[in-house]
Amino acid sequence: MKVNLKFVLLACGSRWDAAALNSGYDREVGDQANVWTGTCGTPLSLLWESPEQIGGVRLVFDSNLNNDKRMPCRYPQSHGRKSVPQSLVKAFRIECLRTDGAWEVAYRGNNHQRLSHVPIDRCTAGVRFIAEETWGADEARLFGFEAVPVAVDKIPSPPQRVHWKMVVAQQDPKDLAPAECEELATPTRPGAPA
Repeated sequence: MKVNLKFVLLACGSRWDAAALNSGYDREVGDQANVWTGTCGTPLSLLWESPEQIGGVRLVFDSNLNNDKRMPCRYPQSHGRKSVPQSLVKAFRIECLRTDGAWEVAYRGNNHQRLSHVPIDRCTAGVRFIAEETWGADEARLFGFEAVPVAVDKIPSPPQRVHWKMVVAQQDPKDLAPAECEELATPTRPGAPA
């Protein structure tokens, strides 16, 4: 399954070119910002010519990677540096475009991480991102926003645990029987008394 890459990226009321979200860079590089910036409530939309089946969206938020960080568990930090970066989006929603032209909320949630995969799994002609709140900044900043064919959880679920008794019970009893072998003579070392 592949998402059609021919889409229109629309941003209303934003300060930066929305096309920067598809530059391939998920952070600032030199003087190139590669970021979309808008006030909370400003929609950022991906629209297709015809409905496409998408698994979800991948979002990359601004976690202030330019900050010279040191791990608080290793170095003493001042009070303000132990919190979530203010530039990070705290709450957002994803909406999908229905066939009747109305937008429907597909996801609404809180965030504290830089990378977010949001499962949607539906056929839609468009998706849009709307930041509702940041961790303190006046504007929401987004480095990446793309539709993906399959939404992948960042933390995979643990494998199904199988008890050893169940493994043994599934084996052929012949395979579990003691090996039949001839009695071996006790080896002797050269030069040892007989």
